[in-house]
Amino acid sequence: MRPDRTKVLYIGGEGRSGSTVLERLLATTPGTCAIGEAKYLFALGIGSKELCGCGRPVPECELWSEVGNRLVGGWDSAEGKGLVDLFAALDRPRKIPATVAGRGDLVRRAREVLADLYPLIAEVSGASVIIDSSKHPAWAYLLAGTETVDLRVVHLVRHPSGVVQSWSRPIERPQAGAGKGEQLMPAHSALEVTVRWDIFNGLFHRLARRSVPTVLVRYEDYVEDIGGTLRASLGLVGLECGGTPETMTRGHGIAGNPSRFADDGQAIMVDDRWITELGRIKHTLVSAATWRKRSAYGYRYRRSEPVVPLVRHATGRAAGTGDRVTGGVTDSDTEGGSGTEGGSGSGSGDDPAVRRSRDRSGVVDD
Repeated sequence: MRPDRTKVLYIGGEGRSGSTVLERLLATTPGTCAIGEAKYLFALGIGSKELCGCGRPVPECELWSEVGNRLVGGWDSAEGKGLVDLFAALDRPRKIPATVAGRGDLVRRAREVLADLYPLIAEVSGASVIIDSSKHPAWAYLLAGTETVDLRVVHLVRHPSGVVQSWSRPIERPQAGAGKGEQLMPAHSALEVTVRWDIFNGLFHRLARRSVPTVLVRYEDYVEDIGGTLRASLGLVGLECGGTPETMTRGHGIAGNPSRFADDGQAIMVDDRWITELGRIKHTLVSAATWRKRSAYGYRYRRSEPVVPLVRHATGRAAGTGDRVTGGVTDSDTEGGSGTEGGSGSGSGDDPAVRRSRDRSGVVDD
């Protein structure tokens, strides 16, 4: 018998912030099932037949094929193909306001599908917690209004200049495989990324104010303190962290960064190339456009010290109530800003010059 509500630990925020690696680290915890960016299950996984994290095309994957059989009698059925069309119609920028507001027939129909989908994933995988790294706020709002889903959010942020610089580089997509999906993850303009960074993070603050349990995690902190981040994140769903994992699992993730297919023992380190590579004018404009949230997150304009410590007492909406959390603070702690632009601090615990001198093979840049 299915539980009344399925716990979903959702990693949300702007892309290129390390979500795929964080998902894989969280998935080492017993009782979890990492499904990657489920937002793209229908378009890329079923429609384009891209590779699952296990290495097989999604429709042929042991997990996803069984889910499809139970959900619609197989992904190749008329109903299965109809779901591809349904979510393609919903996955448009102009549909975001209606999705956030929970209005319209498309939103209602999508939630009806998700109400069956997530419990089925838990049932087939045997997991008590589903880890979804879709990141997009619209998908989070869909889940928040789905009756069978008990949503908890890990709000993942990264210095906006680092995000902008990362999106300026196209990345190969090994998950495209021999399918019909794009072989490259395209580059995005600084303007587009800056606007999206501000809007997406704002929408996750709004979701937290709607009493969705949320913990804020900074990319720069989680790479330096993996154990603390896992404790804060897993605490949201009542799971204990067994320590810092020595390896990562691939799981059955959809889409995401190519690091999904990297060696399980890859090194994990901060990608701070933006400090030396991002142009001065672009950095200044990005910093000015995002100053309010950037400052609240402890991100500074000064390249020599771009990150200052951000440690808060957790509230009842986060893991470890009453405990001081390293690498994880509640969204409510950032409301109103922290005024760190001119403050002091020791950064994220590692000298940027030292980080830049490391082997880049294990850089976390999602």
